[in-house]
Amino acid sequence: MESFEPGLAGRKFSRSKGMAPSNDRQRDRSGESQDRTGLWSALYGLPPFISHRPGVKAYVHPAALSDWRSRFNCRLFFCPAARARTVAGPGGNRLCPPNSEKAVDRTTPGALRRLYGPNIIDHILIKRPMLERYREQTQETARSAIHHCMVVHNSYPLGEPRVQREAETLAADNCDVDVICLHHANEPSFERISGVTIYRLPFRRNKNRGVVMQLFEYLIFFALAFAKLTILHWRRHYHIVQVHNLPDFLVFATLIPKLTGSRIILDLHDLMPEFFAGRFSSSRARWLLGLVVWQEKLSCRFADHVITVSEHWRQTLIRRGVPAHKCSVLMNLADHRIFRQSGDAPVRLNPNGQFHLIYHGTITYRYGLDLLVKAIDLLKPEIPAIKLSLIGGGEYVKHLRQMVQNLQLDQQVQMSGIIPAEKLPPVITAADLAVVPYRNDIFTKELLPTKLMEYAALGVPAVVSRTPAIAAYFDETMVQFFTPGEVNELAASILDLYRNPARLAALAVNIQKFNQRYSWANQGPEYVQLVQRLAKISAVDMPETNELRQPVQNQ
Repeated sequence: MESFEPGLAGRKFSRSKGMAPSNDRQRDRSGESQDRTGLWSALYGLPPFISHRPGVKAYVHPAALSDWRSRFNCRLFFCPAARARTVAGPGGNRLCPPNSEKAVDRTTPGALRRLYGPNIIDHILIKRPMLERYREQTQETARSAIHHCMVVHNSYPLGEPRVQREAETLAADNCDVDVICLHHANEPSFERISGVTIYRLPFRRNKNRGVVMQLFEYLIFFALAFAKLTILHWRRHYHIVQVHNLPDFLVFATLIPKLTGSRIILDLHDLMPEFFAGRFSSSRARWLLGLVVWQEKLSCRFADHVITVSEHWRQTLIRRGVPAHKCSVLMNLADHRIFRQSGDAPVRLNPNGQFHLIYHGTITYRYGLDLLVKAIDLLKPEIPAIKLSLIGGGEYVKHLRQMVQNLQLDQQVQMSGIIPAEKLPPVITAADLAVVPYRNDIFTKELLPTKLMEYAALGVPAVVSRTPAIAAYFDETMVQFFTPGEVNELAASILDLYRNPARLAALAVNIQKFNQRYSWANQGPEYVQLVQRLAKISAVDMPETNELRQPVQNQ
């Protein structure tokens, strides 16, 4: 039995065995036979009153796909789109397209096709040439119809500036962006901010848990995120689902979207084996390290694309088996919409000798803030009016407060909570010097701090630890280095800049060279292009190019 539908001409298909012609057609008033596949039966899956959801845009399917499935009574799923009909004629039975006069139009958007595909069904039923022609027809509408979902084990928008920047960049490019995140105090479970729809799960983060309880917390969030993402995907059919670690295995919460054709991006903010080894160094936790390495490999293999924050970490992932074309770099750059200078960076040395230092971000042991507090204690006799502002939160806050009290530095050290990114620039620019006192452990040695790039964007001079990752992007003309873990050298570097305003002014100018080479204004559009490309090829395997990779240039 031949089909004369364009795109199917010349092809012959056999009817399913054991299926009588009388079961496939019913008579209309004109005596002509027509398909009854537009009617619902239990074999199709869900009934239309469940599958049809008004207000949700359907995929643009060419007539050939609906005609093919309608003509041969494909019972894999209910598809109430426009149907072709089989008409008896002099030359035999003929397939009429839906737009012909004899076609019967039972048009309602194919909702279940959004749920189950068309990707996996197309691969099973449709040959590659037809699938490629279908993708060409829908390519033009992919840009304005991208549904993107992000999953992050943190609060939004205060918890992860990187997630907020990426989500708002996509929303500004007319993408429909949802974020599934943790619930923070006094936040609604559903909210829409800057074009981004936020779904907060009824679960809060606790950073003070041990290794076993931390893994248990990850598993609980995984289960909640899996359920929420599956429900949302049922309604919206995401083209892209982007999972932000930690943990890496959170990417498996996208199992249902991946099976139904969505592309999966794994955004590695941190390398979990290094993070795990640096944070949980006890002998009882080391037996889990092999499991952490194994789950990272599986997670990267499961994802369609992997994004990380620096070239150092990209090379590490490649050595661990991630294909180079599948891994890109999206740096934790300062948001140019928030962190920008209003004029030349001044050197603010008050006549009364006050010297204001600042640190903002996560407060944890590996970031060396206890070393900074000890350095303030050493500098108090030399700089009586010295002041340190610590902005942020973390599991080390309680210990740090106790240290400040024990050293009687309540007048010199001021600890603030988390401040929204929009309110940070005036607070940072009010300081004379920023400090990044990272320890040099297995995790921080390849970590490029976002806070340092924000200081560079605002023209605030900085004293930083000489770690391999920082030394790859900054040199001694841009920042003041000190040996990680050396309190005396840290105090000497701060004192030297206090006594040398010319050096301080030079650092304030030279640190801005970083933003001349790397900026979100350049990487933001590249990130959007990556998302658009993955959305357009969500059902066709095409070679991927590394659009975001930025080579490291030793300064």
